[in-house]
Amino acid sequence: MNGTAPCPNDAATVTVSVVAAPNAGTPGSETLCAIDGAIALFNELGGTPDAGGTWNGPSPVIGGMFDPATMLGGVYTYTITVPPPCVNASSTVTMTVVQPPTARIDGSMTLCISSPSTAIFPALGGGPQVGGTWSGPSNVVGGLFNPATMSAGVYIHCYWNYSLPQ
Repeated sequence: MNGTAPCPNDAATVTVSVVAAPNAGTPGSETLCAIDGAIALFNELGGTPDAGGTWNGPSPVIGGMFDPATMLGGVYTYTITVPPPCVNASSTVTMTVVQPPTARIDGSMTLCISSPSTAIFPALGGGPQVGGTWSGPSNVVGGLFNPATMSAGVYIHCYWNYSLPQ
């Protein structure tokens, strides 16, 4: 701007900054067993999310980690907060926590060789989870032990009807 004599000319500047739109990634999901170790929620987001956001969910998120042993499953939201006029960006990770099977308490049973075939499952204590398979010295068919045809010994009740996380 030209100054009027005897004043000097003067100028002012405007600095324009363009802030890139934040990228919170795309929604993700993960299923973990309650006995699995903690995982980083950020790694479960799809795409190429920007770092530096915050997590909120059904349980407090500390250090961006999800621990299935201590946290609730549900939807966890990742939010990147930016100054106006930009708009905050958010994405979610849905966490599912599966409880491990429980065989409960070891049991025992005593049968006479002339006893009828007897169900083995009721010999387990502590309210075991129904399902699973038996293994032992003899093949267990239908959950029954026949003392006349099967070998005495330790029979193990296992659960293989759940899937582990990939």
